[in-house]
Amino acid sequence: MRVIRVACVLTFGLLLCFGVVQAAEIRIEISGEGAIDSTTIKAGKPVSFDIMMENDAMRTGITFGFKLTSDEIKSIKHVADKKGGLTPDGDVKGHNGFEDSSIWDLTKVMVVRHDWDGKMPELIGFGALCRNEEYLEHKMERKLSFQVQFDEAGTIAIDSAFYPPGGRWMYASPPNTIPTHKPKWDGPFEFKVVE
Repeated sequence: MRVIRVACVLTFGLLLCFGVVQAAEIRIEISGEGAIDSTTIKAGKPVSFDIMMENDAMRTGITFGFKLTSDEIKSIKHVADKKGGLTPDGDVKGHNGFEDSSIWDLTKVMVVRHDWDGKMPELIGFGALCRNEEYLEHKMERKLSFQVQFDEAGTIAIDSAFYPPGGRWMYASPPNTIPTHKPKWDGPFEFKVVE
């Protein structure tokens, strides 16, 4: 009887652990000319904020947004790139299958620049749907990025944000599979801009 109880407790513990484990995650990293190290940005140089994503199951939709804030920095430059991207001026790019409709065949990746006017705070959202294709499991990799430049020193924080009209954080799954859930986010992420 004691062996059965111990086995039941262990089984319940394992189910509880595996039920809580979530490998769907989003985080922010920096790269490019303005990135001095992983948390420091050089003022006056363009820097790429890289949206790193990990996916733990087959998905049919995603949506999430970010808000950039600073107590010291009042303005931001959105660096245009004539080589193209997800926005008309090319400041937002897709990577590793997010740059076209190879995964997101219904909509491509939609970029909602709700308050993206160069005056802090800035708000940006992303969403995508697929009908015939699949967004499959993968380890952490860069999927999206936006390039900006700061001309004054200070601290920049990037945190998760709801963006209008319907941009809550979500990884959506096919019907009758795993539940839709919010990916893990360890933000806000802070970056120091130095002269």
